[in-house]
Amino acid sequence: MIFDKEGGSMNPLFHKERILKSHKTMGLERMVPFSSWTLIIFGTYFLSVSILGWIKLFDSNLPKFLVLSSGMLLPMTLGMSMLTATVVTYVIIPEEVKSDRDYNHLFKTHEMVMHNWTVILISLDVILSQPNLNWQLAIFGLIIGIIYTSFAYYWAKFGGGYYVYSFIDPRIKYGPIIMLVLALAISLFYILVWLISLLIEYNLYIGIPIYLLWNYSIVLFKKPIRTPQSSS
Repeated sequence: MIFDKEGGSMNPLFHKERILKSHKTMGLERMVPFSSWTLIIFGTYFLSVSILGWIKLFDSNLPKFLVLSSGMLLPMTLGMSMLTATVVTYVIIPEEVKSDRDYNHLFKTHEMVMHNWTVILISLDVILSQPNLNWQLAIFGLIIGIIYTSFAYYWAKFGGGYYVYSFIDPRIKYGPIIMLVLALAISLFYILVWLISLLIEYNLYIGIPIYLLWNYSIVLFKKPIRTPQSSS
């Protein structure tokens, strides 16, 4: 995405003007959205466990920093991917459909990867590898959530001048509370995955279908059609 000459498009909320308007992103700026952060964390997690797998294959000592980092990245990936898919499917896309803005960019290939395939692939990893999850790891979801919401504010005020998501503007009513809730939501989604992992461990035939149904309910590949009522 960074090297894509066509760039990306979004409809962010600009900090000074306090209005939503179309904006073209190029290069590293395309890494600003939360969904891009999700993809980065997702990719880093799989890279770390792949390296660990190769090291283990050759019976070498596993580097502690890689073991620790993969242990922190997994709950982040699970919580962030679930949250991203849910918010995009049930908040962002419906908002864009109701508006008069173009929303075709939300269904481009790279967007499908960030919004849908990350959650599908990490869920398959949970089902197939059944990693050792525990509820205490939810703290890492909160940490990455606080880091991102802080970044989003400073980016809007001192960087690009806009909020990718209008609902994380801390100046709106209950804005700081919304930002905290979003950070907590990453941990909450991880906790839900952890509970389902316990169910899978108890009974595969109950846990796996529930997990798959949850995934099915939060991904969206087919672009909804805008009706006259939607944009009114």
